[in-house]
Amino acid sequence: GQREGVPKKPDPSAALLLCEELGVTPAECLYVGDSGVDMQTGQNAGLFTAGVTWGFRDEKELEENGADTLVHNAEELENHILKLTAMAIKSFARLFKGGKFSEIKQRRTLVFLIERAALFYVY
Repeated sequence: GQREGVPKKPDPSAALLLCEELGVTPAECLYVGDSGVDMQTGQNAGLFTAGVTWGFRDEKELEENGADTLVHNAEELENHILKLTAMAIKSFARLFKGGKFSEIKQRRTLVFLIERAALFYVY
C-alpha cells in the first residue's frame, strides 16, 4: 500500500525499504503482483518478479512490463517459491563442495538460507 513520504509505484523505494526492514537483498526476494505497475516496480528494485494471472490485469500486460515469470494459481506460486529456494541451496552446496567456505561458515550460511526460506515462505 501507499505510505506517506514514500513515492508511489513504480518507484522502487517502498520495495527496497521492505527489503531493508527484512534484512535481505533484492536478489533474495520474489516480488509478486497482478499489474504492469507491479512488474515495473519489482524490476526497478532489482527483484525477481512473478505476475499472477488471476488478478487485476492480463498475461500480456504482465509480460510487456517485465514479469520474469507468470503463475496461474496459488499452488503454482507455492511450487515456484519452493523451486527457487531449492535452486539457491544447490548453488551454495556447489560452493561448499568446492572448498570455498570453511566448515563453520558453511553451517552458518546453510542456517541463514533455511531461515530466509522460512521467512520468505511465511510472507
